[in-house]
Amino acid sequence: MAGSTAGARTRKAAARRGRRYRVGNPAGEAVLLCGMVKQAVKKAAPANKVVKKAAPAKKAAPVKKAAPAKKPAPVRVSTHPPKHRDAAALALFDRLRAICLALPDVTEVLAWAEPTWRVGGRIFAMGDTYHHGSAHLSVHLAAPAGAQAALIDTDRARFFRPPYTGSKGWLGVVLDTDPDWDMVASLVATAHEVIAAAARDRAAGRATTSARRPPRSRR
Repeated sequence: MAGSTAGARTRKAAARRGRRYRVGNPAGEAVLLCGMVKQAVKKAAPANKVVKKAAPAKKAAPVKKAAPAKKPAPVRVSTHPPKHRDAAALALFDRLRAICLALPDVTEVLAWAEPTWRVGGRIFAMGDTYHHGSAHLSVHLAAPAGAQAALIDTDRARFFRPPYTGSKGWLGVVLDTDPDWDMVASLVATAHEVIAAAARDRAAGRATTSARRPPRSRR
């Protein structure tokens, strides 16, 4: 009797629970709805994932600008019109050229429409083709102090004080009246030595000044 009574109670409780969740029962529908929502929320909730932040992109090294190319030094061009020289004048300059170029470290440069001969970049002899209405074809030469006045006093037909450079002691030598070419060669060699010695003195002076200058202190 007792076992049948307990089974009846169990069946009744189950029936009551069934009525609670039966469709049409407002309370049961609410409970079912809450359960469905909780399950949906659990399914929709994303898993907690650790997201690593992307490392910032490295900045590119600044590009160094190339140094501007140096402009070549302008070539000096004589603005004087070329001079007409006859065969006799050309022959005289050819002979003078041979004397000048036989000396050490000599270069020839055309300047003021006249040939010039240089040592260390400085003129020691310059041709004169009847320049500015001069009466003769000649050469202007550097000379030691006092040589200009002494030679002009000796032979005024052969020697003269040239324009522009005469105030610096240079000497003009007439070439188109059959000069003594050994004498001309000697005067050219002297002119070369005067200018070369001046260049050596300038170089020695720069070296002495540089040696005396105290070294710069490092900070």
